[in-house]
Amino acid sequence: MRRRSRPLRKHQRTAFEYAKTEHPALFMEMRLGKTLVVIRRCATYRPREPHLGLRVLIVAPNSALGSWEDELTTENIDWIRLLGTSKKRFTLLDEGVHEETEKPRYILTNKESHSSVPEMGDVKWDAVVLDESQFIKNPKTATTKFYTREFRDVPHRWVLTGTPNPEGDQEFFTQMLFLHGDFMGFKNYYGWQNALFIPHPAGFGWLPKSLTRKKIQKAVGERALVMRRRDVGVEKHKVEEVRWLNLPAKVRKEYDSIENEFASESTRTKWAGAKFQWLRQLCGGFGVEGDLVHKEKTSALTELITGELAREQVVVWFNYNAELREATKILQKKVKVMSMTGETPPTLREKYRRAFQAGKIRVLCIQQAIAQTGMNLSASDTAIYFSQPASYLAWKQTQDRILDLGQDSSLLLLYLVIRESVDEDIHHALREKGVNSDRTLNKAVQARQEARTRARSG
Repeated sequence: MRRRSRPLRKHQRTAFEYAKTEHPALFMEMRLGKTLVVIRRCATYRPREPHLGLRVLIVAPNSALGSWEDELTTENIDWIRLLGTSKKRFTLLDEGVHEETEKPRYILTNKESHSSVPEMGDVKWDAVVLDESQFIKNPKTATTKFYTREFRDVPHRWVLTGTPNPEGDQEFFTQMLFLHGDFMGFKNYYGWQNALFIPHPAGFGWLPKSLTRKKIQKAVGERALVMRRRDVGVEKHKVEEVRWLNLPAKVRKEYDSIENEFASESTRTKWAGAKFQWLRQLCGGFGVEGDLVHKEKTSALTELITGELAREQVVVWFNYNAELREATKILQKKVKVMSMTGETPPTLREKYRRAFQAGKIRVLCIQQAIAQTGMNLSASDTAIYFSQPASYLAWKQTQDRILDLGQDSSLLLLYLVIRESVDEDIHHALREKGVNSDRTLNKAVQARQEARTRARSG
């Protein structure tokens, strides 16, 4: 059996033992091998309906499903992925769960499938696994309501993620509700919120009462396994370098004009408004009208790919599709390159990912929003940030995409940053003490922008 050639590592054995509990919560950082732990533990379950075999539902972001396919194939376990129209997905689901077999079978689907195939909530699953389970953190969404309402009679419910509470401890509630039907004695999110939090005096959400954080941490600790790479001795060294770039004089004048107007608006408008996006896109080379106005970053990227990194496989991260397409067009003249955006079908994304992992593609250009979670790009140990995410969580997760715990080499992270711009603000803010969430990052970036515009006007 192939399984014998892949013994669980020490930290995976710890997780495997913990997962004897009925409804496990594996809050393990990315690349610690929690997928294999789930598969091995599920193999010990007895099917509710033996003539149909073990039936496990995996719900995950599209970018993570390819890794599940790889692991299950290596473990010699059958799997079916729900793709296509609603009718096609229903047919695949129906055939997959009702065909008689003695073998275990996994049904793989994305988190949005509940709207097209709600019938999956009626199946007598032996286990249901929510991978990157923070997708049910918001109690108001139809997605969260579906997953916390359905599957109540499933013998084994799982949640998996390395970042269960990226925006605060309130995000634990619905994940624990999915597992156990309650959390800290509460079955309703709003009753729990009213008991442990108070409204923010300025109207920005809710603040924890005294001792609330400790109470939540204790409750989570009693029901979940929390594991970080550094805790188990597998943290990798990261080498970070910045390539500082300057805007051409004409573009700089336009940039400063927009930023001066930007600074005079209210805090809420500043962060969410179009002008912030204009400033970011100007740093990437594109003007307010979407036209290409400079090539500072594309030129620097081309020099790196064809010069210092000429023999390296590289992942290049982008925030905007326009800059991604322009960079891809230029690189195609030099190297074997492929790109992924939100418009790239999931099956094609997986095809490109596998080609990259096999060394058939040297440069992969990716819009960061589609590959934050679950996408294994560890064939490379080098990433270039054409534009850094304005999200602390996305920044951390994109770095993990190239992490391979079996490699001895360090990770090389290169940042293309425009001086005296929102580019620089984001770069420094991501590293500031006290920045550990999207909310604290937003505040840090705003403070830096305000300081620069004050200095300019003074």
